Amino acid sequence: MKLILGFLISILFFPVVSGEVQAAEISTATALNAIKLFRQDPVAVEAAGALSTVLDFADQSSAVSIDIKPEYFPWSLGSLAPQFESKFIGAFVAGNVEYQLINGVNKNTPVEGVKLILYTYEKLRKKNAYPENEKFEKWVLWKNNGELSKKLKI
Repeated sequence: MKLILGFLISILFFPVVSGEVQAAEISTATALNAIKLFRQDPVAVEAAGALSTVLDFADQSSAVSIDIKPEYFPWSLGSLAPQFESKFIGAFVAGNVEYQLINGVNKNTPVEGVKLILYTYEKLRKKNAYPENEKFEKWVLWKNNGELSKKLKI
């Protein structure tokens, strides 16, 4: 899992620093503030930096456990434009991290990650920043009807 997060951090968020730089330890408060910033406006320029902070935290921290599986996403991995795929995967990690930190549990909570993916999708749709997607819409309906866990069998 840590390998996947490391890959996402290095590939999907294109770090601007080259060379061997040791990442500074990120506090729980900093991670939660980054998630709050992302939630405010997932389309904002600052949103990508906020998600990068959350991914770094998830990669470094033993306080959270994140499991990424293709069935947790309402799209086939690799089928979206990179800027959207990285945003949605980052939202998944952020929602999962947020739930674990707020509730004091160290257990993968994919439904919470999926909820933040769908929240992000809805925000992007409201700003006409992402096209309507049938599968995303179906998952939003499941979420709104309280059926997300049951339908996704997680």
